[in-house]
Order: sequence, then structure tokens, then C-alpha cells
Amino acid sequence: MGISFLFIAPVFINKSPLETIISWIYIIAFILIVLSFIVVTVKYGVVRQDRFEVIVLSIDWLVLITNGILTSIVFKRAIRG
Repeated sequence: MGISFLFIAPVFINKSPLETIISWIYIIAFILIVLSFIVVTVKYGVVRQDRFEVIVLSIDWLVLITNGILTSIVFKRAIRG
């Protein structure tokens, strides 16, 4: 999911300020996922258990909720105008 965030981010770059925010949220989410993997791996090693998965799922859901709302606003504006 984190990698898909990275690939969907260019779709929203340089269009409107709201779409730029959406793009940056996707990019920041990808960076947070990579950083959390590094931190959890350094701290716990191979015995990560479900720690990394819980962190990633939390990031994924927050991004999907916020960008879902923001994307619906973008599409609603596009339909109106």
C-alpha cells in the first residue's frame, strides 16, 4: 500500500492547491512507512512480530480517510465547474 501511495502521488501534482496537498499526504505517508520499517527493524530485529504491521495499517487508514475526503471535494468541484 505504501508503494502504491508513492505511485499515485504524481497524479495530483501541480493542479490545484488542494490536489497538491493530497499529493504531499501520499508522499509523506510513503516516507513514514519506510522510516517506521527502518526504526522497527533496528529496534526489534527479526522479531518484529506485528508491530510494523500495526504502524503501517494505522498510517494507511489515516491516509485513506483523509485523502478520500479531500479527493471527493476535488471531484465535486470538478463536476460543478
